[in-house]
Amino acid sequence: MDFDPSTFASLSNPGVFGSKTDAYGAATISGLHLDASFYSPTGGIGQTHQPFFVISAAILPGISPGKVAAITLDASQSAWKDPNGNQYSVSVTPGSVTVGGSLSISGTFPGSGLLPAGDVVGVTGTGFGTGTTLSIDGVVFSAMYDASNQRIQVTLGAPTELFDGQAPWVVALELADLEYVHLGFDPQHGVEEQLLTRAQGDGKTTAGLETLDQELGGLAALPPADQLRLLDQTLSELQDAPQELDEVLAAWRRGDATKLAELLYSEYRSFPALYRLLVGARNQRWLPEIERLANGPDNCLVVVGALHLVGDGGLLELLRKDGYVVTQLN
Repeated sequence: MDFDPSTFASLSNPGVFGSKTDAYGAATISGLHLDASFYSPTGGIGQTHQPFFVISAAILPGISPGKVAAITLDASQSAWKDPNGNQYSVSVTPGSVTVGGSLSISGTFPGSGLLPAGDVVGVTGTGFGTGTTLSIDGVVFSAMYDASNQRIQVTLGAPTELFDGQAPWVVALELADLEYVHLGFDPQHGVEEQLLTRAQGDGKTTAGLETLDQELGGLAALPPADQLRLLDQTLSELQDAPQELDEVLAAWRRGDATKLAELLYSEYRSFPALYRLLVGARNQRWLPEIERLANGPDNCLVVVGALHLVGDGGLLELLRKDGYVVTQLN
């Protein structure tokens, strides 16, 4: 997507939505250009009358209400497939935005995560007044009040049935993500997000070691019995999540690779097939690309999750076996 530079100032907060809360995606923003990809195991994207992809676009100061700004889209850069893997054609019509008046929304807090009833959500912007109201399809508010002329706060009402019709592996991921958010781990403040932001600010090229289909396709292909086992394991581990996360974080911060491997692998001892799927097989798939980057003319930074680095079958061990000298920096 490309946005008219005579009207727009910046882009932020891309998001993808599906009818069954199993929509996943990735986006790269460079100035007023956006590249995005998304995936839904059940094909839920685009199955409602609501937008399936959104992006916040700030307007340049001084733009007069009523101005029409162009937005162009190109859907030909990747294949569009249904849940069975069948490719289909997509046509895209260029769009436009008409600049409105003084009322605008700049953001929400918290910015992500599944939130229980009773949590307070804030919406920030400009032009709010005593008569301003807020409504979100499918969401019930138990209270709404104005915090200022730049913020509206609402208290979430009774939760909806978020997990109806979801595959067990999807529910397991969503429950884990929700617990991490409740423990204070905001994805927007993670290492990967911060490094991506810095790289984009420095004009550096970024790329993934795998596609979203490759990352999630293995989980979607798990037999139903294994998916239920994964969900049971996740529910059991969430009971001890606060203490275990503190231990993992402490080992990661002090660079204790042995302790980190022990802690991270412990949850997979009773389910080695899942470890091979999520870690071992992906490490083997990534290794040729990492070695290509290491042997190339440019300096490259490869960022992966901690579990992919340590232990048997970890990337560090695989690189050493291929003759590379790996040095840990402090």
